[in-house]
Amino acid sequence: MLKSAIIKIHTIRDRIKRLADYAINPDKTEQGEMTSVLNLDSVATASNEMDATKDYWDKIYGVQGYHIIQSFKPGEVSKEQCHEIGRTLAKRIFGDEYEVIVSTHLDKSHCHNHIVANSVNRLNGKKFRCQIGTYYNIRDVSDAICLENGLSVIDSTKESSSKHYAEWKAEKDGNLTIRQQIRNDIDELIPQAHNFRYLLRWLEDTKSYEIDIKGKYPKVKPPFAQVWIRIGPKLGKYYTQDELERRIEQSMDRQERRTAPTYRPMSHYYKVLTRKRPKLTYYQRLYWHYVYLIRRIKKRQTPPKLTKYMQAEIWKLHRYQKQYLFMREHNIVGWEDLAQIQTDILAKMENLQSERTELYKSRRVEPSEEKDERVAEIGQELKTLRQQAKLCEYIKEDAPTIEKRLARITDERQHLQTERTKAKSVGVQYR
Repeated sequence: MLKSAIIKIHTIRDRIKRLADYAINPDKTEQGEMTSVLNLDSVATASNEMDATKDYWDKIYGVQGYHIIQSFKPGEVSKEQCHEIGRTLAKRIFGDEYEVIVSTHLDKSHCHNHIVANSVNRLNGKKFRCQIGTYYNIRDVSDAICLENGLSVIDSTKESSSKHYAEWKAEKDGNLTIRQQIRNDIDELIPQAHNFRYLLRWLEDTKSYEIDIKGKYPKVKPPFAQVWIRIGPKLGKYYTQDELERRIEQSMDRQERRTAPTYRPMSHYYKVLTRKRPKLTYYQRLYWHYVYLIRRIKKRQTPPKLTKYMQAEIWKLHRYQKQYLFMREHNIVGWEDLAQIQTDILAKMENLQSERTELYKSRRVEPSEEKDERVAEIGQELKTLRQQAKLCEYIKEDAPTIEKRLARITDERQHLQTERTKAKSVGVQYR
């Protein structure tokens, strides 16, 4: 393995502002000259912007962020080169999706970078998953950047020298290899597996892998590959059968420890209880609850045997979410509001189409860039309005159906609760 810089990763579970203030400390960064941000407005407002992103996506609890430390040997890099390498590392790991602070500390004999990243994706609200494999991925990216900058490296080990040239070239270019995708799939499923065979079954059931457990090493064939890949040393040091069994056991131990109640100060509960929640109208609540139920089914930890009807509802989940957000944005209370908004949208579309027709005629006589730009703007506005008009039609179609289905679910739950109460009164366990 290439190891020209040392990488450490820490999970931030308390306020991210504490780590942000430490990272941008003026005494360590030459009065803030060696600090910068990615996907943020400024260093001064970075922690507030990160908190605002969490609040917007309602992800204010759990892991707050990640703290990556990248250290170099004394005299190996200049402070400017160190900071640029840190920025490149943050850009390749987090891209345009996560908010990041990058600072270079010069208070010690060696230059080192502090990278503080928000755990919540600013574009879709998903959280960054940091697992055992993630550390090695980040370390490999750091090593590749150091090699590109001509920094010193140690001799390659037997494992790295046995890589196929195509795989080495793909990793150097930052592309995803077949083995890396297999490692990512294994990392994703380890927290859900109870043993090694269960892990293989999960790969087969949820990822459509082909499995062969004959011979010395188990083999897998993912749907995106034409060859079999051994679960052995060539896949990676931490992806042999023995290592995977050890990682699964550690994951199960961590899950058991998480079940123990943790102490939280009273201020935390006060903040939860006093936080203002937006008031939802009847149909907004209806959609929210239905989407919540479908997402619970989708995220179930064992592969469910779903009916074709429920599979169709899961496929429509994104459509229902769009309808819910559209109703919240336009504060739709009832059918009258929906009809009025749809009428306004159609009227705007008619006016824009008339304006575009006039521009077409005028442009034939007297062409100009301004007219071309306006035609392009109208095209984008019409595209958005057509999507909104389509959403209105979907809401008319779906809302009554959702209302009936939720009523049926509620009736079934009440019936089940009644039967359990009756059975309990006579000393019988009802399932």
